[in-house]
Amino acid sequence: MADPTLVKVVDFRFEPSEVKVEAGSTVKWVNEGSADHTVTRADEPSFDRVLAPGEEFEFTFANPSDESGFEYRCRFHSGGGMRGKVIVTPEVAPTLIKVVDFLFEPSEVEIEVGTTVKWINEGSADHTVTRTDEPRFDQVLAPGEAFEFTFANPSDESGFEYRCRFHSGGGMRGKVIVKPAALEA
Repeated sequence: MADPTLVKVVDFRFEPSEVKVEAGSTVKWVNEGSADHTVTRADEPSFDRVLAPGEEFEFTFANPSDESGFEYRCRFHSGGGMRGKVIVTPEVAPTLIKVVDFLFEPSEVEIEVGTTVKWINEGSADHTVTRTDEPRFDQVLAPGEAFEFTFANPSDESGFEYRCRFHSGGGMRGKVIVKPAALEA
């Protein structure tokens, strides 16, 4: 499970005042100020927690929000603008590549930066998912095992090539083409 997204409650503001997370993610508010504050949302999903200095509160957002996000406030100081927002996007499933009968299926995928690729060995032999250039990875997969890797940077047009160390002589190779993330409207 991923670490919670941190929001600091400092003096009379939330830092950052807006966060974006995937559905199923947890946000943690930590009161690093010197006064009591609340983290309050009246609408669904609702929460209301008083945080003394040093206290923290976690909430897991199970469902996506609309574009405007889930707004929250400090009941004690919202008149002074102490408000925040959590934008919750749908959970994104990884791009799946099957490792079967001495090949990667599909052998080439095109994804955006930040996408996770998951290789699953559905064959009967051990295989590797190996890339010796940046970004590097080298994972042995026994039958039934899986490996995930999140691509943080775009590739050039030729993509990021990888192979099975055990069977690359027989052509067991693949490619991930990573495009820059699409700009949000």
